[in-house]
Amino acid sequence: CKSPLFPPSEAFLEQARRDIVRIEKDNHIDFYTYWPGKRKLGTIADMSPTGIQLISSTELSKDQVIKLDAHDFKAVGIVSYHNDAPGQKTTGIRFLTVNFSKQKGHFFSESA
Repeated sequence: CKSPLFPPSEAFLEQARRDIVRIEKDNHIDFYTYWPGKRKLGTIADMSPTGIQLISSTELSKDQVIKLDAHDFKAVGIVSYHNDAPGQKTTGIRFLTVNFSKQKGHFFSESA
């Protein structure tokens, strides 16, 4: 995909939970279905070091490659699944390349 980013390293994936970057749940994310292209909007529903679950009104297809641009990371990912529910489309995105901008903390954060 000629992205200047790299896939998560094995060392990153094997880190202790506290050593992994903290990403806020329900953060908004910009994404692009082609580059350069029109910016689309979504929300991060769930996240792991290898991908995200994206909520968006945009129709995405399995195996479609998209560019992700969030406050805490930039990535290129491939659609692994897509579920249409009334009023909400949920899509699983597996990172092909990713660059996290934060250094330390929990990987995912949420509050009650």
